[in-house]
Amino acid sequence: MDKYIEDRLDKLESPDKRVRIAAATALGRVTKNKHLVIQPLINLLTDPDEDVSRAANRALIKLGKEAVLPLIEALKHPDPDIRYHAISPLGEIPDRSAIEPLLDLLKNDENSSVRAAAAGVVSVVLLNGHFEWDEEIEEKFNRVGEALINALKDKDSRVRADAAISSGNLHFSKAVQPLIEALKDADEDVRGHAAFALRNCGGGEIVEPLIPLLQDESDSVRIWTTGALEWTGYPETLEPLSKAVDPMIDRLKDDNPRVREYAARVLGSYLRIEGIERAVGPLIEALNDKSSAVRYAVVQALGLIGKEDVLKILEKVQANDFENTNLGYTVSEGATEAIGHLKERYPS
Repeated sequence: MDKYIEDRLDKLESPDKRVRIAAATALGRVTKNKHLVIQPLINLLTDPDEDVSRAANRALIKLGKEAVLPLIEALKHPDPDIRYHAISPLGEIPDRSAIEPLLDLLKNDENSSVRAAAAGVVSVVLLNGHFEWDEEIEEKFNRVGEALINALKDKDSRVRADAAISSGNLHFSKAVQPLIEALKDADEDVRGHAAFALRNCGGGEIVEPLIPLLQDESDSVRIWTTGALEWTGYPETLEPLSKAVDPMIDRLKDDNPRVREYAARVLGSYLRIEGIERAVGPLIEALNDKSSAVRYAVVQALGLIGKEDVLKILEKVQANDFENTNLGYTVSEGATEAIGHLKERYPS
């Protein structure tokens, strides 16, 4: 065995986590005799220290396709912890041979954490890398999509939530009705992820089922739902979203600042909806919000849907509100950008 590889493999057994991390990182860079290092790195995925486990994960990803078959074999291991940890790197290596083994785990594994991980990764494996749409890809796409729809009824909420996310990743139109049903789930993560997945999977038909969730008891569900109702440019969704304008205006007074921020941003996306000018007054009121992130989103929205009479208000914000936001910009800078949008629309 190569002395360099042998030395690093020995160091994977070190009691010092820093040594194990350095050894795993080095093994991820080898270009010859990769087969000698893959199984030891797979074993290291279950290291009790998360930093070491992450280093092993990154190393396997760098080793690429040669790691795929050993990782697929690890999916059959009797220890669920090994099966669970072998799933993640497969999501980062472009190789669709992992799809069927992952579907098998999703449908049949007795461990809910393994099923949830498989649900979250299988869509990524399908979409990873370049491909041309053909009958084979279509067949895989439908098999994965149907399996995820079935997983939306799994007894474990983590599986249902990850299945919702994956359905959204696929933009799987057949999942629309099952995702609408999932909006009634007792678990808030399932409701929230189903709401946002609908943004990718459906059209105008998703608006009415989503609107009640803007008043969900869970902050996270309201955040996800608010984001799901943003207009993304598809003309067929514009008219249905007109029903969301007033409920979205109400969210400008939500208890959660993230909801208020998203609501302002979403209202800005409604610039082509007839009657959107009724949001201008509530947005101006929201310039007094305690959160700088909310005020930033508000000035941006006013720059999109406001008229000339908003210009002086924005200029006042530009001159006075220098608080930083979570985006790294000040509210004043947001107002400057908004003023630019207004002047483009209403040149003097």
